Amino acid sequence: PLPSSSARAEMLRNTLPPARIQRSVDIDGLADQADGYSGSDLVLVCKEAAMRPLRKLLLTLDAADAAMGSGKVADLLQPERVTEEDLRAAFACTRPTVSQYGSRYAEWEAEFGSS
Repeated sequence: PLPSSSARAEMLRNTLPPARIQRSVDIDGLADQADGYSGSDLVLVCKEAAMRPLRKLLLTLDAADAAMGSGKVADLLQPERVTEEDLRAAFACTRPTVSQYGSRYAEWEAEFGSS
């Protein structure tokens, strides 16, 4: 079975360290909206969300390097925290995998059952 909303919220909290996520992020709200996502789907969403600040940092560093020269970019090396926008964008580009194969799982369970 797929994780409940509270389980999804715990998975999001455990996968994204508090030090790397903005305090304003509504984890419970995002977990409610993530119905149909498996645990591995949620880990993938968190990884994608965590990459967004790093991608922004790389763009900033490239621009700073071009504008200031490579000697002054060291001050910009700290990525931002993951925002709710980062998580929503990650959910938008990460589709739940179980729904793609749900009928196969149902057929298998009907034929072989589970114990």
